[in-house]
Amino acid sequence: MRTTGKGADITFSVQGAHFHAHKAILAARSPVFEAALYGGMAESTTELISVKDMNFCVFSALMDYIYTDSLPRDMDYGQGDEECVTQMFRGLLLAADRYCEGRLKLLCEHELCKALDIENMIEMPQFANDRNCSIL
Repeated sequence: MRTTGKGADITFSVQGAHFHAHKAILAARSPVFEAALYGGMAESTTELISVKDMNFCVFSALMDYIYTDSLPRDMDYGQGDEECVTQMFRGLLLAADRYCEGRLKLLCEHELCKALDIENMIEMPQFANDRNCSIL
């Protein structure tokens, strides 16, 4: 189980924090993880993978999604601050796209649709277009 790290055979380092995970679960859920962990890439020969250019909270939410197939209920993204919520879902959408998590990408798009307002009505469609979002 990811929360305890029991049986974990891979560790990710993100912004100084370590996430213990199971290669088989990651590979089963993501073709990107499968290629990285079992396809002969450099990541397949190490037990510690450094994840750059991703926020700690975003990576944690990605791992929670991979293990539970749902968005975490307690996502720490700013205690209700709408801008923080929007940024969190943007980051998670980028992570979903990076790791080929199509359903997660759609869930993030749905959450971002709820966040559309006068403040972001110009930038949000551009963000969606740049990431090939189908519903945003």
